[in-house]
Amino acid sequence: MRFLGKLLTVNLTTGRIECEELPQALTEQLLFARGINAWLMANHVDRDIDPIAPEIVLAFSCGLLTGTQAPASP
Repeated sequence: MRFLGKLLTVNLTTGRIECEELPQALTEQLLFARGINAWLMANHVDRDIDPIAPEIVLAFSCGLLTGTQAPASP
């Protein structure tokens, strides 16, 4: 299974797991990793929430150069 362009959501409270496709235009516009993480935070986290609240989003992602020989992209 390829995971490029997919978003895996895991709710640690309920144990629910969802996998959804991200629109290609969105992934290209945001340049994957950091852009998608920023988009997730902007769209799924209230600005006034405590940074260590249980409702906060924790995002992991890979950059465009992950897995290549490029420096600093293990």
